[in-house]
Amino acid sequence: NESIKETHSVLREIHQAIFEEQVFDVVNRETFYSSSGVNVTGMREDFLQLGIGQEASVYLCLKFVQEPNPLCFEIYLQSILHENVFVRAKGRGLGLLGHFCMTIAHRVFSKKVLVNLENLVEGVPYLHLLSHPTWHSRTSSWSLTVKVPSSTIHSSKQQFHTSVVVNDECISISAEGTPSIISTFNRNAMDTSSLNCYSCDIADLPVIILQQIAAQVIHWLYDQALIVGIKASMDFLSLYLELGQGEKLGLLAHIDPEDVNGCISWWLVMDDGLEHKVHSRRFLGYLSLESLYSILMDLVSLSS
Repeated sequence: NESIKETHSVLREIHQAIFEEQVFDVVNRETFYSSSGVNVTGMREDFLQLGIGQEASVYLCLKFVQEPNPLCFEIYLQSILHENVFVRAKGRGLGLLGHFCMTIAHRVFSKKVLVNLENLVEGVPYLHLLSHPTWHSRTSSWSLTVKVPSSTIHSSKQQFHTSVVVNDECISISAEGTPSIISTFNRNAMDTSSLNCYSCDIADLPVIILQQIAAQVIHWLYDQALIVGIKASMDFLSLYLELGQGEKLGLLAHIDPEDVNGCISWWLVMDDGLEHKVHSRRFLGYLSLESLYSILMDLVSLSS
């Protein structure tokens, strides 16, 4: 999606600008504690003038550039090396050098997280990704949104949000409209928490995100079934409509982040309702929300 790529490009420019301001701030602070012979003779928000001896002057100014300036990294590294290795005593905390190393590690890690999220968006057509500025060099944030079709019956929620936040190399996930952990052990899991929070590693991230998205879709379908007056129950990744004689028709979500055709597919199953045995099942495919809603209405008509 070109708009998403453009947004990410703007955010990268913002992060680069923040980094260059940090370099400028380092130079500012160092000039006040430098050796004799170097004096600050002029200073503004984005401008610094230094007097060296009696005759020489140096002007430093922040300016926008298209490409990162390697000299900024050199100044930054030399400064933190001098401050942490030659000046500071050991054991006084993380320090600027540690912060810089953690920042670089975070950028590498958050890039991997972003690639995973972009791959999921490509595999789920109704999933939308948005990056959020955090104004912190070791924190990144994104939101994934599922918007329900406007043509469907009015429901309590028009969209579901899933938030992904990376602090250093720790991933936190917050999801709306998904069953709580306790309710997943109950087959009749009708109670959904307004917000569930999880921590995970990058290897499990795609599966956990897909579980949240599929559960949100199930929650929406369950809400639609209740609106039309049909008796229904839901599990974490399945919705069941009750028929006569204790039988149930179910919609089951199957998730697979490696599936090139789509990350979420759907099955129709017939449950006996007693021993919870599946009598028959049929693969429905990789469905849009509109198609899922249409199938739900057909099942409602059949069950009534």
